[in-house]
Amino acid sequence: MHSGMMPLDEFAYLEGMDLGLIVLDVDLTVYFWNPWLAKQTNISADQAQGLRLGQLVSVSNGAALQREIDASLRHGSSTYLDLALSGYLLPVPRVGNMAAFPMMQQSVHVMPLGEDHDGRVLVMIHDITAVKTYQMELEQKMGEVEGLNQQLMTDAQTGLATRAKLMCDLETTDQAKVALISIDNFRDINALYGFAACTIAIRDFAGMLLKSFEGLPYNLRVYKLVGNEFALLADKDFLDQRFIAFTQAMANQLNSASFRSDDLEVPFAISVGVSLQEGNLMRHANLAMLNAQGDHTSCFRVYDDSLDNGDEVARNMEAVNEVKHALIDKRFVPYYQAICDCKTHQVVKFESLIRMVRSDGKIWSPIFFLDTSKRARLYPYLTREMIKQTVRYFRDTPYCFTLNLSVEDILNAETVVFLKRQLKTAKISGRVTLELLEDEGIEKLNEVTEFLDEMRAMGCKVAIDDFGSGYSNFDYLTKLNVDYIKIDGSIIKKIHQDKNARIVAGSIVHFAKQLGIKVVAEFVCSAEIAQVALELDIDLLQGYHLSEPVPDVTAVIERLGFQSEQGEV
Repeated sequence: MHSGMMPLDEFAYLEGMDLGLIVLDVDLTVYFWNPWLAKQTNISADQAQGLRLGQLVSVSNGAALQREIDASLRHGSSTYLDLALSGYLLPVPRVGNMAAFPMMQQSVHVMPLGEDHDGRVLVMIHDITAVKTYQMELEQKMGEVEGLNQQLMTDAQTGLATRAKLMCDLETTDQAKVALISIDNFRDINALYGFAACTIAIRDFAGMLLKSFEGLPYNLRVYKLVGNEFALLADKDFLDQRFIAFTQAMANQLNSASFRSDDLEVPFAISVGVSLQEGNLMRHANLAMLNAQGDHTSCFRVYDDSLDNGDEVARNMEAVNEVKHALIDKRFVPYYQAICDCKTHQVVKFESLIRMVRSDGKIWSPIFFLDTSKRARLYPYLTREMIKQTVRYFRDTPYCFTLNLSVEDILNAETVVFLKRQLKTAKISGRVTLELLEDEGIEKLNEVTEFLDEMRAMGCKVAIDDFGSGYSNFDYLTKLNVDYIKIDGSIIKKIHQDKNARIVAGSIVHFAKQLGIKVVAEFVCSAEIAQVALELDIDLLQGYHLSEPVPDVTAVIERLGFQSEQGEV
């Protein structure tokens, strides 16, 4: 008996196996037909016994099967029947989730049984329809992915390669050089001429870029990035200085170019940034381009180390994280600075000033974190935290206090609702002065005036901070109907030694008195300044000469005393 051959009577135990088993000779006469085949073909073993396979079913690949049987017997080893043409040997219809194939997909192996069985073989038929189905679905998905990948790599609007393709090409381009190009007036084009004009602008600009390096003996590729940006990629054959000269000339040419929209010539305004340094090419080119955008004398810039503000960015990110964690850990706290009567120096009210307790325990004033909180869009949370803590602190005291609000706070509906709810719940509105902070002008004056009128109706008073600088002009006093003005510290700090500062402060006081508005001098840091403020008939003083900001006002009251300002509740 040849190696691997088995006697026929040993096949009884195979009848329960989940595959088809047939014993055939080279003429395809059936000697054994197992129950699995009987179930799949509706042909019983008794019906099949002694008949040729072709008499039972329509056999696909019959001639190929006979050749494999002959080869298996001749070599005494198993062989595999190739079913590439039809995918099956015996026709078994499939339905349901395998309906992608009308017939069961099969794999067929032929095994010799040995010399004692007169040239007979065991044919094993496996159902691989599920495998074929999954394979077909996978191929379809891969085709879809390939299609999507092609879309990802090609910009539909211009036909240029995309940023994704640029990033792939950067990995394979030796000693690459990059130029980033921005259409700086793209937003203006959209606002003035509409979306259709933007489409024309992008298309025409892409054409101009392509035309700009026609005939160059170098490998230069152009890409359409996101929005209004394009990129050029060159390799080592394009020498650095030649690349700089070429891109600068191209920048100058494109900056004087235009496109036509509805019979109008619309000019382009562009900026170009070039990077020649290996590593961080895109980041460096972007920094150069941003620098060119901020330069009114040139539209072109080549990256150098002086443009890299990475340390500053890292510091900003560190500050943002510090602010976020301080909010989570409840480390923003109010400090209170006394506002005193100019004649008696007794406390009239306190201004609530925000401080941040750093993770190392140090106390930060707003100069270190306020701009960061605004950039990180955390500023409204800081305002609400100060409102909540300040109202809670003064609720059960007789003292009046001020809350600082910016125009941004007033225009934030959630902050306004929070403020009103806090004041109504604590029944403390009559002791509150809302101090308006803004140094770049009041936008949406009608909304601000409406808010202040509502708060005044609740019993609050209104003050304008830093009067004499920024927006704080006399015209606003008549429109906002304020109760107090605080003369800007830059003026107050000089009134004891600068004649012009005294004249400005005196003019503000005189004008305010005519309108019945009380005047506060802040940044009072010496007895000399306090004396001049008294001579100028300023009503209230605030500054380190009287009291620094403190987390608890008890000691300040004990030292200076407290008087209720006339008209205060």
